[in-house]
Amino acid sequence: MASLSRDLITTMDCVANDRLFTAPQRVAQYLASLCPVDGGQAAIRLPFQKNLLAGKLGLAPEALSRAFSSLRKTGVTVRGA
Repeated sequence: MASLSRDLITTMDCVANDRLFTAPQRVAQYLASLCPVDGGQAAIRLPFQKNLLAGKLGLAPEALSRAFSSLRKTGVTVRGA
C-alpha cells in the first residue's frame, strides 16, 4: 500500500509539473536535480540524448532547445548536440 501511495504522489507531481511550470522552469528544475548540493558552479553531462529528455519533461525537442536558449541568460550553457 505504501508503494502504491508513493507512486501516486510521484505521478501527481509529474502531472502538476507538466501543467503548472513553463518549459524553461521544467528544464531548470531537472538540471538543478542533477547538481551537487553545494550550490556552486557545476558541469552536467546529460544521462541520455536531448530528445529523450524532451519526452521525459513533456516537451517537443524544439521546445527543449528554446528552453535551453532562454536559460542562457541565467548562466546555463550547452555544448554539443
